Amino acid sequence: MLKFVIHIFNDFNRLGLQRTAAQLAFSSLFALVPLFALSLQVLLLLPVLSQYTDQVVTLIIERIIPEGLATWRFKIVEWLSGLRQISVLGIVIFAVSTLFFMSGLVNAINQIWEVPFSAVRVFRVWLSLLMVPLGLAVIVFLETFSQSVQWLNQLSGIQVSHNLKFWAGPLIGILSLWLIYSRIPAVKVDNRKSLVVAVITMLAMSALSQSLMQLVRLMPSLELMTGILSTLPLIMLWIYWLAIFLLLGALVLRHWQIGQLTPLNVLSFDQLIDLLCFLRRHREMSLNDAIALDINPKNWETISEFLVSNRLATNSEQQNMVLQTEGLQQPFSVCLPLICHRYLKESDPGYLVLQPLSQTSIEQLLGSLDVN
Repeated sequence: MLKFVIHIFNDFNRLGLQRTAAQLAFSSLFALVPLFALSLQVLLLLPVLSQYTDQVVTLIIERIIPEGLATWRFKIVEWLSGLRQISVLGIVIFAVSTLFFMSGLVNAINQIWEVPFSAVRVFRVWLSLLMVPLGLAVIVFLETFSQSVQWLNQLSGIQVSHNLKFWAGPLIGILSLWLIYSRIPAVKVDNRKSLVVAVITMLAMSALSQSLMQLVRLMPSLELMTGILSTLPLIMLWIYWLAIFLLLGALVLRHWQIGQLTPLNVLSFDQLIDLLCFLRRHREMSLNDAIALDINPKNWETISEFLVSNRLATNSEQQNMVLQTEGLQQPFSVCLPLICHRYLKESDPGYLVLQPLSQTSIEQLLGSLDVN
C-alpha cells in the first residue's frame, strides 16, 4: 500500500498535475456557470419538464455550493433567473467557453492515461454533462408524482423530497465524476473501478468542502471572505482543491487498472546510435519492432544520467554534433519520442534538451510511423 502511494505521489509530481489543477480552476470560473446555464436551456426547451426548472436550480445550488458561499448562491440564482431571455448569440458564446474548458479537462485526463487527445470525446462528455439537469428534472417529476399517489407515499414511510434533497448533491457529483473517469480517456476503462473511484473522490470532495467552510466559520479573520467581492480567493482555493482531487482520482484509477506511468527512461547515447544504425540496415522493420528486438530495457539510462556521466557529450550542442557527424540527426529526432514512451514534462530529466519534441504524440507515432 505504501509503495502504491509513493508511485501515485511520484507520478502526480512528474505529470505536473498541480499546475494543471490551477489552470482548470482558473478556466472553470469562466466555464462552469455557462455550462450550467446551457444545461438549463436544454431543460427549458422541453415543455413537460420546463416547469421544474426553478426546483432543479435550487436543488443544485443548495447541494453543491457550500454553505459558506451563500452570497454566491444568491447571485447565481439571480443570474440564472434571466436565462429565459438569453439570445442565440449568448448561447453560442456560452457553448464556446464551456467547450474550451472541457478541452483542457479532456487533455489533462488523457495525459494521465498516456493516450492522444480526442476532440470527439470532448463533445461527447460536454453533451453528457448538459443532460444532468434534465435527469434531475425527471427525478423531481417522479417525486411530485409519488406525492400525489397516497399509497406510494405511505409505502415509503418518509418524505421523498427529504431523501431527494439529501442525496441529490452526492448523486450529481458521483454521476459527473463517473462520466469524466469512464468516458474521457481514449481507452477502455473498467466501469466498476471508475464508479468506485468516483464514489471515493466524491466523499473526499465533500469532506474538503465541509472542512473549508468550517475553517471559515472558526476563524473570525476569514469572515471578511463572505462578501461577494472578497470571496473570489476562497472560490479559487475551493475549486483548485476540487481539481486536485479530480485529477488524483483519475491517476489512482489509471494505476488501479493498468499500473503506474511508464518511467521516462531513454536509451544511453551510444545505445541510441547503435539502434539507429540497426534501423538503417533493416529499413523494412518498424521502430517499435526494432526497439523490442535490439535493446535490453535493463540497460536503459535517463537523459540526466547520461549528461552527468559525460559519456559522449556534455551538452545538447555536442550531442547534436555527434549526430550530424554520423548522419543520424533526422532519425534521432524521429526515434527519441518513441523511446520516451510518453509526453515530456518540464519536471522531467532532459526536458530542456528534448524541448522541441515535448508535444509529440507518442501513441500516434507508435501506431503508424515506420522508418523507411
